[in-house]
Amino acid sequence: MKERKEFITPVACAIFIALVAYFIMESATPALLERVEQFGGIFSFNEISENSQKLDFKWNFLYTVFDFSQGPFLADIVGAICMLLGGVLGRYLEKINSPHAGTGTEGNGKRFAWLVWAQLVGLAVANIFWRHIVGWNGWVPTFGTLISVTPVAIVFFGKPNFKKAITGIILGAIAPVWCIRMLVTYFSNPLNLPMFAGIGLAIGGCNLLAIELFRFLPWMNDGEEAELDEEVEKMPVAVEKERKRASWYVWTRVFGGDLSELYFWGSSLSGLGILAGGIISYFMNPNTNGMGILFPKLMFCFIFTSALSMLIWGPKWKKEGFAFTFQALLFVGALVTKYSTWALAIPICIIAAFVAPALMHWAMTTKFFARYHPCVTVQLLAGVLAIISGFILNMIA
Repeated sequence: MKERKEFITPVACAIFIALVAYFIMESATPALLERVEQFGGIFSFNEISENSQKLDFKWNFLYTVFDFSQGPFLADIVGAICMLLGGVLGRYLEKINSPHAGTGTEGNGKRFAWLVWAQLVGLAVANIFWRHIVGWNGWVPTFGTLISVTPVAIVFFGKPNFKKAITGIILGAIAPVWCIRMLVTYFSNPLNLPMFAGIGLAIGGCNLLAIELFRFLPWMNDGEEAELDEEVEKMPVAVEKERKRASWYVWTRVFGGDLSELYFWGSSLSGLGILAGGIISYFMNPNTNGMGILFPKLMFCFIFTSALSMLIWGPKWKKEGFAFTFQALLFVGALVTKYSTWALAIPICIIAAFVAPALMHWAMTTKFFARYHPCVTVQLLAGVLAIISGFILNMIA
């Protein structure tokens, strides 16, 4: 209990900051929408989505850029740019052992460059394949490559190389996109379930099958173990001292770290970048990201849930160095995007903070899930929870 008490003050401050930011953005929304209607604004989410079907390079490029930030549910161009810049900065500061690196890139260190370029190329390949070759129109879930098979090939199979990256890019650009579209179209939508009910099952299932396939491919199992980063082995005293404080965990995890886990980077500066970029673009045009005017509420729910998770699971973070608090954010993003009234959103956040990390910890101790990368457990579990919660919420909403 004593260990948990030290988390109370920083958690309360984090929630207060999120609440103030929400009210400022919500209060400004009518004026922002009116200004955009009169004078125009930067590209909106719908404008980019619709024009990308014209197979024009500019619109396809913009679609790929905002696709880069669909993993954490935002789909925002400025947010995607800030997400990338924040990740690069976090990696650099980690490399020079700066105490300002936040969470760094959480063990992905020397894999980080491989991870980023493979995800970017995978998005581009998926967009070209499904739109230009197959000819799909409408919503094409090309973001699946960002959070599915492609990063698994980089982070789960030893030291990265081009053979592993290309394998992950090709399979990641095809399998998850097809599975997501099929399950959302023929499962989630007909049953009026959250979209993530289909997405979670699709990407989790694809990752599971991909890992089994990769184990049979000789070049994916070349025996080269990934090198540990020197900066992780020789953590500077300043960083070690910071990590003994509850406030360090709260500020780094709540404002970015948990959010960044959703796209495999685990960088608090990257997650903070996407939040900051989302706010900037919101004031330029509230409809520029995929959430539209729901963005302030979703941002608050993310921060509130992560803060509450740290209050509950913070002692585990300090004792063991990791806790699956980001699983709660995935659960919240899956549900709040559909059930967005405060009467439902707040209970969803509270239940997610208590239940989602606990279920994740339990699942990872089972023999079945221990065989796979945690992302399989995270995604499948989120999909199953979205299905169960969707049926329950549909009855009371």
